[in-house]
Amino acid sequence: MHNLEIPPKPHKGWHSRGYLPHFDQPGLVQTITFRLNDALPGTVLQKIDEELRDKPDSLKRQRLEAYLDAGYGSCVLHTPQ
Repeated sequence: MHNLEIPPKPHKGWHSRGYLPHFDQPGLVQTITFRLNDALPGTVLQKIDEELRDKPDSLKRQRLEAYLDAGYGSCVLHTPQ
């Protein structure tokens, strides 16, 4: 009987399967953040993009986070039930 070891798969780093980016690294702990669709309507996102078109991405992120923190939408995850 032969003792054949299966070589480890190489780590891909940043890669995409066509829809969301993924990062593969040994020992990396990752988190996932999600939101409900009505928490940030497309119209609001478009307006922020238009207003801050030539501004740094960090400013856009601040505006988006501030909008999300304001608690618009149905907020169904806010209640314990």
